[in-house]
Amino acid sequence: MPKPDFWDYVFRLFRILFGMAIAFWLGTAFFVALNLGQTMREMEPQGGFDSGTFSFITVLFATPVTAMIVGQIAIYPILLAVVIAEIAGRKDALFYMLAGIAIGALMVGYGASHRIPFAENLFQSLVVICSCIVGMLVYWLIAGRGAGRFHRPVA
Repeated sequence: MPKPDFWDYVFRLFRILFGMAIAFWLGTAFFVALNLGQTMREMEPQGGFDSGTFSFITVLFATPVTAMIVGQIAIYPILLAVVIAEIAGRKDALFYMLAGIAIGALMVGYGASHRIPFAENLFQSLVVICSCIVGMLVYWLIAGRGAGRFHRPVA
């Protein structure tokens, strides 16, 4: 393998940041869609709205706002998982799924300690954990499979 130059590192950093942005967005879209499904199921007897248009518009506009809010809480554990994966050269999806579970559990614990309502509901807590798993798997698909590419083990 040839020695990596400056642009290889720049491209890798761009791929990591792009992977994190898309993972945030898709993980949050999964979160919003599952919560919307539960909300619409609870509103079913009331009726009176077009559920298809309502759900599309809600997911489209609620996802970026929710991603910004969730990103403030989850960015440091996600960065820690990405740095550990890059340094250790972890390329397997299992590492990223376990990291997603750990990050989701940290977010639920944070929510419980700050009396945020989603942490008191089991379904909401599982949605948060599953959304973190989805986000980390999306990151793995975009950037995680190349983790540790330029890492050379010390002899």
